[in-house]
Amino acid sequence: MESSGDSQPLRVASDKLVVTDAQLYGDDEERIHIVARAITIAHYQLKGPLRMNFVRNYINDDIMEHAEIQAARFNGCLLMLTLAVAVAGTFMPWTYAAVTMHSTCPLSKVMHYTVQPVGSCGCVSLWNLFFVPLALLMVKLWTCTLEHVCTIHGRRFMLYIYRILDKVMPSLEPLKYHQTPTLYAYISQGTALVLLQVLIQSLMLQDVSALATGYATFRAFIYIAPAALAPPAATIGTLQCELLNWSTDPCAQSFFLRLLAHDDPFLVVSKIEFQELCTAGKDGTLKRLFDDAREQQLSFGIEGAATKRRIHLTPLYLKSIHFPFDDDSGARRSSYSQRISTQSCLVRPNHASTSSEI
Repeated sequence: MESSGDSQPLRVASDKLVVTDAQLYGDDEERIHIVARAITIAHYQLKGPLRMNFVRNYINDDIMEHAEIQAARFNGCLLMLTLAVAVAGTFMPWTYAAVTMHSTCPLSKVMHYTVQPVGSCGCVSLWNLFFVPLALLMVKLWTCTLEHVCTIHGRRFMLYIYRILDKVMPSLEPLKYHQTPTLYAYISQGTALVLLQVLIQSLMLQDVSALATGYATFRAFIYIAPAALAPPAATIGTLQCELLNWSTDPCAQSFFLRLLAHDDPFLVVSKIEFQELCTAGKDGTLKRLFDDAREQQLSFGIEGAATKRRIHLTPLYLKSIHFPFDDDSGARRSSYSQRISTQSCLVRPNHASTSSEI
């Protein structure tokens, strides 16, 4: 760790923070590090399909006993609905090709097209029904490769993919409140793969109408899927209510609700929010979150004892967190940071600040 003068940031490891004018805060430096880590871990879970996991492990470990939460368990009915949605998505491209090409490629010869899939009738081949399942399997293998082989860079790349899926399919947001995070992952990735299959099919058929029809079906599908698979509204309301109960200060209570919809790579934390986070993290509601932040790990699991998973902060959503403070004269300190690399942090002149880069 090194300091290069009063106007230069105090640099630490890239998985921690870059603190500007840290010498002004003394013992607060380590506290800022821990708060920033805790916020980053919380945002990672709340932005993705780990919302139930976050509430259960860090705010209220009795949440699973609530009737509204138990009503959202992954039961046989939800399994059947999920399979129905998956089968509908798998059959949609093949059905469209079979209907539009029935004059040149009658279904009575479908086994012939399957044995010899190369040709003008290849789109009617039964092999097309395996496109989405095989593609999902390849995505799973690719994700595991990035996770365990490429580690930090691979995880950062997958977060970019997840962010694109979030922006393309915002109507799937209610699926993130489910107890199982895999439901949202498979529905969002499977829907994207169905659209990819329709695109390939339209190129093979040289028919723009196939792409237009596929896109229209895709739009309808991403609205039908959450209507059929989303947890009850009472479950979503219960979880959001728990996210308000971490603090009694009305100016800070909505902090975690703000993280649910926060898309920017930077985050500004108010002084009141910072103080409440420190209080709750010391001996209050968020003590377990701050304990995990110190160890740079994540508690995972909603049944029984949670397992601890090592987490790398650098590939997560938030890249910088800014903490405004008051100086001795009472003037507000504003934080301005621009990420250039893990070694740099630009600060607007004439403003002292505390900013974190993760």
